[in-house]
Amino acid sequence: MKKILFGCIALLSTVSYGASVDALANSTPAYMGNPAQNATLTAEAVYYNPAGLVHLEDGNYMSIGGQLSNITYEMEKGGDNYKANDPMGIIPNLSYIHKSGDWAFYANTGGAAGGPTLDYEDGVPLLDGLLHGGLGADFGGSGTVEGKNAYVMANLGTAYRLNNEWSVAAGVKYIYAQRNIKIEVKDTKQYPTSPITKGLDGTYDAERTAQGFGGTFGVNYRPNDRLNMAVTYNTKVKLEFEADSEGSGSLGVMLPAIAANPAGAALAPIIDGDKRWRDLPAELKYGVSYKMTDKWTVMGGGNYFFISEADTDGKDGFKNGWEVNVGTEYQVSERWTLTTGYNYADTGASDETFNDTEFALNSHIFTVGAKFQQNSNLEWTFGTMYVDYIDHEVDGVNYKKNIIATGISAAYKF
Repeated sequence: MKKILFGCIALLSTVSYGASVDALANSTPAYMGNPAQNATLTAEAVYYNPAGLVHLEDGNYMSIGGQLSNITYEMEKGGDNYKANDPMGIIPNLSYIHKSGDWAFYANTGGAAGGPTLDYEDGVPLLDGLLHGGLGADFGGSGTVEGKNAYVMANLGTAYRLNNEWSVAAGVKYIYAQRNIKIEVKDTKQYPTSPITKGLDGTYDAERTAQGFGGTFGVNYRPNDRLNMAVTYNTKVKLEFEADSEGSGSLGVMLPAIAANPAGAALAPIIDGDKRWRDLPAELKYGVSYKMTDKWTVMGGGNYFFISEADTDGKDGFKNGWEVNVGTEYQVSERWTLTTGYNYADTGASDETFNDTEFALNSHIFTVGAKFQQNSNLEWTFGTMYVDYIDHEVDGVNYKKNIIATGISAAYKF
């Protein structure tokens, strides 16, 4: 029984690959081959550098791709180990660009935040005291937990070439977010000495949703054919999550009471009617690329996340996050280009922000990938990355993560 509710709590957490608490830095598989994308002038610029889209050839561009990730979260306390794994997390992306003269128009969609479901089969430390004797009983039993945590974005915008060197872009971003949990337990024991005299059988189905809008603004500077620099600013997106929940049996009756207890406060967000803010923070993206030779390009840049200025109920203690990255690509033949890169992320999380529902660790990201130009109109992009999170211990709990992810996309010009 305690394992089921432990898993429920763990599903409240998010999966992020960068220095933002929520936002995903890896919008497309190209990032997984080289994270230094913020000054790119390819069709990938629709996600990373929209002001650079004016440097594409005239025409229409359609891109589609997807990423698969194997994610492991782990907590160690004393001699106990609490571990969760999702071997098939999926993040899709789809974009369209129309370039004509000095103008470019774009639309794209994909994952903005969150990530795959996590289920701790061996529990987490948070509710051990509450469910293993805290209510005067160890209820045992069995059950299942299903969880969903996904933020979907849609962007519309335009870019304009001011002159041969400068271009600008502006757009609007829409975010729809879901953080859902369904719990089912059965065969629990009865303990007359406990406040719960009939066990905790039943179900609890909670759906938390939010939606909001933000803006995107960009500037690109290309003084010559070799050097390019870009800055993009994404405004904060205000998101107020509201829970629409329904329970049955004694679990449905008692879960709100457990959430009202300080020891079970992490359950409060899934209780019916609960409302709380968790905004996506504003983001400043900066990048530079330089063609060392006709075949060899080097890139650098990073992101700065204004986390401390976002409304996040119950999530005080975060400073602003930042990350820096470098990358390179080399054309080894007429059709093949190899890519690689590195990213370091500092989340800005203080010790007081760490708990079993969420922990933001600093990380190193190592990437390798390739591009294949099948013909003049079709290009394939492949990428694989390993995210090595830096272990961090708080109050006797050692927090760990690691992610291995791979992706593939295709861009077609017509």
